[in-house]
Amino acid sequence: MPQLPRVPDWLPDITHRFPQMGGMQFGSRPYRVPHDNFEIETEDGVTIRGVHIRRGQDTICIYCHGFMSSKNLKAVPGFVEALAERLDVAAFDFRGHGESGGECTFTRLEVLDVDAVVRCMRAQGYRRIVTIGSSMGGATVLRYGALYDAADGIVTLGAFADSGHFRRLTTQASLDMAFGTPIGSQYTRLMRGTRLGQLDKTIEQPLSLVGQIEEPTLFIHGEWDMLVHPDEAKALHKLAQPPKELVIVPRTGHDMPLLNARTRDLIVDWIERAVPFRD
Repeated sequence: MPQLPRVPDWLPDITHRFPQMGGMQFGSRPYRVPHDNFEIETEDGVTIRGVHIRRGQDTICIYCHGFMSSKNLKAVPGFVEALAERLDVAAFDFRGHGESGGECTFTRLEVLDVDAVVRCMRAQGYRRIVTIGSSMGGATVLRYGALYDAADGIVTLGAFADSGHFRRLTTQASLDMAFGTPIGSQYTRLMRGTRLGQLDKTIEQPLSLVGQIEEPTLFIHGEWDMLVHPDEAKALHKLAQPPKELVIVPRTGHDMPLLNARTRDLIVDWIERAVPFRD
């Protein structure tokens, strides 16, 4: 049996010496609009931290970031702030990411994170809650929509169909290395501050669950996505129940390139057209 790569002696030490800076990653920025910080606990006791931008609307979008990302990374705050120009918005760090506790399980337990935030926002009186997820976050909101039936609409941005069968073989290899080797887990912690738990590919995957979702679903995917093949979005859309829509964005890549004002308008216009209020 081939041996796993040996972790250099200095790597575990340097990850403790240089962890996330106050929960922030390199390339992160704070929010520039008035917002409330919130801290909630999931059903299994993990602390989730996020931001809530209020505009006095009865609709809220909950943004769920991707793997090795966070609510503060790169284009995420700008996209959330752009959404907040038209609707109330919440964004949070998944377990194992950013300022939240716990370890990343790549959608298996992340549904509990989404559920905690949805329940928190529903308790504040919102009559229409739409979950928006990028990449891993998109796969998570699909699993959440099928298993919990608590949101009123679902939007995915570059979501994958099955964590055990990525159509991009390089993506599958990178994921397996991150979760399956000591050097991979140390690398994700050092470079992005992401703390990894166990990857379980035997869980029910988005592709097997998407047909159980009863809420309106919008699938958005970049034509030039080099991590998650657009065919995965097409497969998810094919199996989803109506009402459903699929948008392949021309000449656009994975995750961050989709976080712009055009995507914001596409999502908000779809919400107003397709997602009913909950009585």
